[in-house]
Amino acid sequence: MKARRVKVVAIYKGKDITTSLSEYLTGFSFEDEEGTADTIQIDLQDRHGKWHGPWLPTKHDEIRASIEILNDTHDGSKEVLDCGVFYVDDTSYSGPPDKVSIKAIAIPLPAGGKDEKNSRVWENVMMSQMAGDIAASAGLKLIYDAPDYMYDRAVQDQETDLSYIKKRALKEGIAIKITSEYLVLYEQKKYENKKALLSLKRGVDDIKDYSFKEDSNAKGYKKIEITYFDNQKKKNTKYVYEVPGVSDGPTFKSNERAKNLAEAKRFANNIAREKNKKVKTGSITLKGNPKLLTGYTVQIIGFAKFDGKYFIEKTSHDVTGGYDTKISLREVLSY
Repeated sequence: MKARRVKVVAIYKGKDITTSLSEYLTGFSFEDEEGTADTIQIDLQDRHGKWHGPWLPTKHDEIRASIEILNDTHDGSKEVLDCGVFYVDDTSYSGPPDKVSIKAIAIPLPAGGKDEKNSRVWENVMMSQMAGDIAASAGLKLIYDAPDYMYDRAVQDQETDLSYIKKRALKEGIAIKITSEYLVLYEQKKYENKKALLSLKRGVDDIKDYSFKEDSNAKGYKKIEITYFDNQKKKNTKYVYEVPGVSDGPTFKSNERAKNLAEAKRFANNIAREKNKKVKTGSITLKGNPKLLTGYTVQIIGFAKFDGKYFIEKTSHDVTGGYDTKISLREVLSY
């Protein structure tokens, strides 16, 4: 087995502090999750009192972080996980012995904090335009990889920007995440249908622990009922979507209102996916792998009824006395 050396690289306010950080570093973690902003946590022993004194970062300070994996091979090969750019959100100090933790988030924090609520109205607006406006307000750039839809009117009423665009996107089967200076919107179905990044086989790959669950509380809805306005009949009409592959289960009655039948069909399919996507889930911890990130799929082999293709909805890359990667999974849907 090839020995590996792992190094956390940190650039603080434009200055490389990797060497000084390494003397005190006891742990580093990078979390990458669908629906929210990436985060890092840096844990330090502080026997000299520097980190809770003159070296303590200030809220909003910028940190760029990466994980370097150095393979002890003749060619000196190196893998790098660029975690991205983060902004200090929280610092804590405890003891004895003296310890400092620094938490940072991949979104520039507004004056009112990450929970600041806003109100705005869009008229005749595309989804991508709303996302672009919200990204710009947060000092982010936009990556949009999903179908684009037009809305006659969209109203954000005393909601945080992130919660509003997340709610709006989910109705269209679109997921969001914030990663290294970008607000990313992507079509969930498209990404689930991509070729698996790799296969993870029980007893073969470097799997340290695993858990899988088939959750009866996650329902597995058989039908979705939604109301739309029928222009020909000039009245509200119910549309019922029968979920493919679900032989038995309850009906979910949505309080969403669609403007026409086409929108009702679209919303119903996306609601079914959102409601049913947690029926079969799992998590695996394995030897650190910088390629494993949210948005990819993996093929799970050797776990009997839990075999199949899964979507990675969260990863945690942890450098604490070694390097481990934990992935949180949900089974890919067929519809």
